[in-house]
Amino acid sequence: GEGGRRVGLNRIFEWYGKDFGDDDEAKVRKIRTWLTGEKAERVDRALEAGVEVYYLEYDWGSDAVQPVRDFDVNMCFKGVSWLRGT
Repeated sequence: GEGGRRVGLNRIFEWYGKDFGDDDEAKVRKIRTWLTGEKAERVDRALEAGVEVYYLEYDWGSDAVQPVRDFDVNMCFKGVSWLRGT
């Protein structure tokens, strides 16, 4: 929406926001450091357009029962709609 500048983030980024940046733009810039290719380009365009962040409802059913042994950056973006190109 809005020329690709509006992005929906997992509510984790709101709850633990200071871990990712002082404001919404800083959070998106932090996320950008983890991306490459088309996903990174979409984030760059959103930032250039003046990113507007909204927070998605948290899916409590997605919590893993077993501890994650290997870090998978894609799990950080579960529910991040703009990274899927929607």
